[in-house]
Amino acid sequence: MEQEKSNFNRKTPPSHYEIFKYWKTKIITPNYNIVDYLEKPNVDGIKIVIDEGEPSCWCCSKPINQLEKNKSCTQSLYNTTNRNKKNIWNNKSVKSHLNRCHIIPKGLGGNYDVDNLFLMCPKCHAETPDVIYPKIFFAWFCKLRRECLLGKNIVEYKEVLQQYCDLFNIQSEDVMKYVATVKMSELTNKCNDHKGYFLICSEVGAVVGMYLKYKNNIRKFKKAKGEQIKFNL
Repeated sequence: MEQEKSNFNRKTPPSHYEIFKYWKTKIITPNYNIVDYLEKPNVDGIKIVIDEGEPSCWCCSKPINQLEKNKSCTQSLYNTTNRNKKNIWNNKSVKSHLNRCHIIPKGLGGNYDVDNLFLMCPKCHAETPDVIYPKIFFAWFCKLRRECLLGKNIVEYKEVLQQYCDLFNIQSEDVMKYVATVKMSELTNKCNDHKGYFLICSEVGAVVGMYLKYKNNIRKFKKAKGEQIKFNL
């Protein structure tokens, strides 16, 4: 790995705070090397820790408050009376929803040193490449970071939406216009999570299903009034 090494081979995993503390000033360069931006402030790259005071998956950037269903846990995370970095990153919600992900897998000789561990949500952790080459890991990480917004892979969402639109012979632009008029809370009873997280095909499928129902209601309304059916948003 082309980065500074920790001083020893740990036998047990470090705390989430220790991992955060090591990576908080690191960036991944366009060549997939690790650089400390305090030492080299003019180097371009992707900052690994998005927000030091608001924990999120380092890969997809999904915030803890979207991963945690128990609101009392997130309230303790954002308790203003106890907001030092150690308490934040060692909070129960953070430890429950951000996995310690090996860069070089343990089964391939990877260790528990802080320079070999990232903090990721379970979904991103499950999808990480398990190889001995750190640059492959960092390249994959950078690709997902660019594609994701608050835990949502925008590129994949667009691809899945287009697939649904092709199946139902509808226009993705019309669906997107409809989505802009819908409260996201209306989706809560339209799809279910799968092993702790929502699949893209489920979330997009729920939106498309709602749009089709809306479109059908408009058609029925116009037919009842004897109007010519022309559907435009």
